[in-house]
Amino acid sequence: MTVASASNKDTYLGDGSTTTWPITFDVGGILAAEIKVYLTNISTGVSTLVTSDYTVDLTSLEVEYPLVADPPTSSYKVILLRELEATQEVDYKNQGTIPAETIEASLDRQAMLVAQLQEQIERCVIADVSADDSPINELTAQVIASAAAAAASAAAALISEGAASDSEDAAAVSETNAAASAATAVAAAAEGLYGSVVALDFSDSPYTPSIGQEGHLFTIDTSGGDFVVNLSALSVYGEDNKYAFVKDTADANTITINRGGSDTINGGVSAVIDTQYITTVIIGDLSETSWTTADQGVNWSDVDIDGGNINDTTITDCTIVDPTITGYATRTLVWYIPFPEVGANASAKIRVPFDGTIVRSQAYVNTAPTGASLIVDINQNGSTIGASKLTIAASGTADDEDTFSGGTEVEEGDYFTVDVDQIGSTIAGEGLCVMLDIEI
Repeated sequence: MTVASASNKDTYLGDGSTTTWPITFDVGGILAAEIKVYLTNISTGVSTLVTSDYTVDLTSLEVEYPLVADPPTSSYKVILLRELEATQEVDYKNQGTIPAETIEASLDRQAMLVAQLQEQIERCVIADVSADDSPINELTAQVIASAAAAAASAAAALISEGAASDSEDAAAVSETNAAASAATAVAAAAEGLYGSVVALDFSDSPYTPSIGQEGHLFTIDTSGGDFVVNLSALSVYGEDNKYAFVKDTADANTITINRGGSDTINGGVSAVIDTQYITTVIIGDLSETSWTTADQGVNWSDVDIDGGNINDTTITDCTIVDPTITGYATRTLVWYIPFPEVGANASAKIRVPFDGTIVRSQAYVNTAPTGASLIVDINQNGSTIGASKLTIAASGTADDEDTFSGGTEVEEGDYFTVDVDQIGSTIAGEGLCVMLDIEI
């Protein structure tokens, strides 16, 4: 025989009635015991190896499961997996005839083992091709940095959107509230994104996240149709909660997040995601029986790359442009540096497409420095701004500066960077968020 397919796995969604599951991958020359059955709880993402109550028929290419218990419902997936022992049991002799089938069977088994390894590799985190090695600490740092960049985008979106108002006075009040909530949004969004990632599609709709999935990010494929998320009531969860949902496909379908019980979502009954790559982080307050959403993500039509580049974790030499925004009192530049290091130009260079006046700078950390303070220097066109540098005291988590000599003027095309002059001594500050408010 030949091994015509690199697949070694079949995945099926339960429906409450099906008990016969076809085997579509190659099984020539293997034993029935080398076909494993897994049952996956979709709500928790946990897979359990089935050890009884099933049979494997390699002639009809079918698995019967279960034989006695109730068939799995749509809350579960049934996975058939070809798992071979990494052995080679053909003993070739120096003389005599070797049947072609014997040689072919041995080669087929090696091809199946290669496919088995490839399936496992596809479920792993892999370093970039340019890396000389792939230590787990480096990979973890890359994941955290990517999540942190997304969290910083959330803070920028909150500030820009939250500062809108029908009048200039109301806009100034909204700006103050938005700036105060930005650090909370960064911390909440980043923490949520550090949880597991669950991939869903139209076949999983409607979907109810469990309390065990708090902090999970759900990536949703809506190419098959509109997707519905039905939250449980916060009283059912029994505690404050948060989830993140991202629309993963470019189509006209939407994701609708419905409240549970009499809870509210932004004062209403639901929230809708209708744009690809836009993530909604939804945070539940049990005491208020309410959910609040924070949208995050970047629509790249609003980003002009000025001779710079974008890669997995760094944006350099960028101009943030949104020509549709009018009537805003304040815009805020945001940098998020997960692991600050002492040195110049520690951050992305941000160019501004507007004129304005700097009115406030702020710095926050998730992990407080100890032994010494953490000092941040914001530069405009390479020169320090403000009467003093932002300084987060040892064991502190925040500092802000609103004293600027006569106000620091900003002109279209100016660029800003952040330098870290000191990070602490005994324990370095981590999870640094720096914000600069510009009144326009």
